[in-house]
Amino acid sequence: MQKLLQQFVAPQDQNSIRVELWSAERGLLLVAPESDTTPLSDLTTEFKQSAAEPFKTIGAIRQLKDLVGFPAVAVVKSEDGKVAGYLVRWRKLAASADTRQQMTKLLGTSATLYLGNHADDVWTDLASIVAKPARDVRTSDDVLTYERDGNTPVLALARPIVGTPWLILIEFPDQVVLKPVNGFLNEW
Repeated sequence: MQKLLQQFVAPQDQNSIRVELWSAERGLLLVAPESDTTPLSDLTTEFKQSAAEPFKTIGAIRQLKDLVGFPAVAVVKSEDGKVAGYLVRWRKLAASADTRQQMTKLLGTSATLYLGNHADDVWTDLASIVAKPARDVRTSDDVLTYERDGNTPVLALARPIVGTPWLILIEFPDQVVLKPVNGFLNEW
């Protein structure tokens, strides 16, 4: 059975944490790699979500010991179509130095990209857990202003990521955006 589970572990995938097989009664049966068989987090919500069409779900972002990660959960069905168990792939939510550099080139050197749960409980900059935004960004379609970490005024825009319980948030220091506008207005 361990060999069967091992085929879901991609050897070249640096963002793979581990793969788990859970019973229909939500007991952890197998783990690959086999280093630690302690559950990483409570998966009650993800098991409930994946038990209905389309029988899979992406879970919330979590702090997992020294990592930031998330579960991808799929139902394992018996021959009669009933839930026989759950396959869980734990993934790191991290960007390599190259990826962060590419994002900086795309967004500009002053922009900061964050991912967070729609529940507003966990936010990450793709390197570590960070403080949540000073304003609730989940329901606004407009650009918001607030202070990051209590001292840096920022302009921010958040959007949900379809198919996940996550939001993407981009913040720009307001001085970067407003300085050219103020310079133009002062010349008038």
